[in-house]
Amino acid sequence: MIKLTIVNGSCIYLNCMFIEMLEACTSDNNNTVVRIHNGTTYVVNETPEEIIASVQEWHRKCRSKK
Repeated sequence: MIKLTIVNGSCIYLNCMFIEMLEACTSDNNNTVVRIHNGTTYVVNETPEEIIASVQEWHRKCRSKK
């Protein structure tokens, strides 16, 4: 799971295997819309690049435990 910060300041832990789409918002606040497999969307403070890096790190940790 990866930790993301919703725009209201609360944190969520998301199973990154369920991420379907990331969309960078065009506004000045650099938020990202995250859509998961069931259609739920979250607007988070992290950039798409930060989310991708978190997912890659999660995958690295999983592979190293084998």
